[in-house]
Amino acid sequence: MHRSLMDENRIIELLNRIKPIAHEIEKQRKEKQKNGENFNVFSIIGLKRQEVRLHSAFLAELLNPKGSHGLKGSFLREFLACLGLEENYLDSDKVHGRIVERSIGKVTDTTGGRLDIIIEDGNHAIIIENKIDARDRPNQLLRYYNYAESSSFKDKYQLLYLTLDGHEASGDSTGKAPINYRPISYKGIIIEWLEKCLLLSKNSSRVFEGIQQYLSIIRNLTNQDMNEVEKNKIVDAAIKDMEAVQALMDVRSELAKRLRKVYINDALSDYCKSHSLQIKIEHKEYPCITIRKEGWTDEILVRSNKKQWSWVSMYICIYDESGKQSFSKLDCFDEQPQKNYPYGWEWLSCSNWHSEDSFLKIKNGEVAKEITEKLEEILAEKGDL
Repeated sequence: MHRSLMDENRIIELLNRIKPIAHEIEKQRKEKQKNGENFNVFSIIGLKRQEVRLHSAFLAELLNPKGSHGLKGSFLREFLACLGLEENYLDSDKVHGRIVERSIGKVTDTTGGRLDIIIEDGNHAIIIENKIDARDRPNQLLRYYNYAESSSFKDKYQLLYLTLDGHEASGDSTGKAPINYRPISYKGIIIEWLEKCLLLSKNSSRVFEGIQQYLSIIRNLTNQDMNEVEKNKIVDAAIKDMEAVQALMDVRSELAKRLRKVYINDALSDYCKSHSLQIKIEHKEYPCITIRKEGWTDEILVRSNKKQWSWVSMYICIYDESGKQSFSKLDCFDEQPQKNYPYGWEWLSCSNWHSEDSFLKIKNGEVAKEITEKLEEILAEKGDL
């Protein structure tokens, strides 16, 4: 049999084995929706990807022995255990009350800024730089390292770089200096720790529910909310026929392009045509979609940031090339104005259109729907400003 035909048959056989499992996963998803298990306060109020307003604030509150959870230093001790530190590494009774967003002075090339989270007792410290979507800032981790090195807890601290997947900090953040820090992930240590926090809070219903809902957000952000049993069934089926899996992987780039064209680009083109908007789609490695309304001097952009490590983040903004417009933030944008973005900007929840993690969301129309809904908010608020 011809090789390509054999590959095609094996792929069809593999997909036929996986399809019933996928149907079961979808059935479970619909059951959760029916039972209200998808209800999540953090998602509803739009905080899912907010580093400061949700993630740093929530983690810091749990880590604070004086926090409103009322469980004193129990959560902190479990966190220390997850890091492989002694439970008395920090003295709960002496931990400084200001844990989140603590200022360490005016920003210079090598000092100052704000620490996302710091837990310290005057003798030891844990400093956490928290990254969900935001890019590294110049010398950011270096500035925090220099602060720790000049503090009373010099040589007795942990500088942690927390991201969804645990990747290393960029050279921009470290100033390309050999600083001492430890990358950790939400996918690993934070989920492990939160699961232990759930057990500790089982007799405190409000705390338990809050942690449970936050844990659900983290599992969603790290793509770990698929039923583990069903996931293992798919893995087993894939291992049995790796040739078919490889053949599928070989075409994933073309699959991604086709999905983006049909379910994002074409869908947005149809929307713009029906709303008398001009659209330009740049077919580059990293997508950029430009949308303009007649009479505007600026334009709406849906674009990616520069590739960092293994991810690409998508955002939407109103772009002013001149950078001369005065700042006037629109309520529909989460992030504050900056040069060339005079009205603010916002990350898209489906942040990487290249990743297979996004394929189903693209195919289901979720990505195009999110963009068109945001377009309508922008058009309604901006008007003819």
